[in-house]
Amino acid sequence: MKKNLERPFDYFTKIFFENIEKANDNFIFNFNHTDKILVWIVGFSIAGLSLIVSSLSELEKSYNQLSIRTILILLVLIIIFGIGHRLAFLHTLKIHQNIIFFLKGAFTEKRMTLTEFEPISNPNNIYEIVQKIYDGFGLDYSDNIELYNNSESEGEKNRYTEYCLAEYKRLINLSKSEYDFSLTYIKDILKQAYGFSDETANSIFEKDESGLSFTTWNNICTFLSSMTIILFILVLIILVSNY
Repeated sequence: MKKNLERPFDYFTKIFFENIEKANDNFIFNFNHTDKILVWIVGFSIAGLSLIVSSLSELEKSYNQLSIRTILILLVLIIIFGIGHRLAFLHTLKIHQNIIFFLKGAFTEKRMTLTEFEPISNPNNIYEIVQKIYDGFGLDYSDNIELYNNSESEGEKNRYTEYCLAEYKRLINLSKSEYDFSLTYIKDILKQAYGFSDETANSIFEKDESGLSFTTWNNICTFLSSMTIILFILVLIILVSNY
């Protein structure tokens, strides 16, 4: 019995495509949990800042001026870094969503019929042409190979070869027309629903190469969140050690 095995390219692209949504969910999940911690820290810092300012004279009985100033500066930095993280992540999330949309589109194209002509090493080779049709469209034109093999004249063989080549080009043109129509239709729907401009609607289907990269923005978010937590711990250490 023949095993139902997939070609390596089809197998790996399918696995990667299926994990795109999972990767997106994990990204959002990680941010939500980090954001909850930072929101709590920033909220505590704002409350602490207000409390210190309103009770400065009382605090001076337990802490020296240098410690109080240091705590005030650190609390302000915590608030700035915390807010900066939220703003930076919102931009990172926008870039990430564009990348996810781009990846889904790119891997969906691999599941579509061909929309661009793939060069044929030998246009007179009917076997290669028929294989191209099968790989690109899933259509079986092997009956033409049988007719080709049973032909007694070169002219008749050429007719079958030319027919298959013409069919290959016709199928590509048809698929390309459907592809262009689909993109135009989706872009029009997006423009109507969200009021997008042509440039914005087109950018959804393209990977944005402008500005800082996703990796850079993600590193900025990591730095800001880390600094927020570190400074908060430092404030706690100063409060405890100088009490």
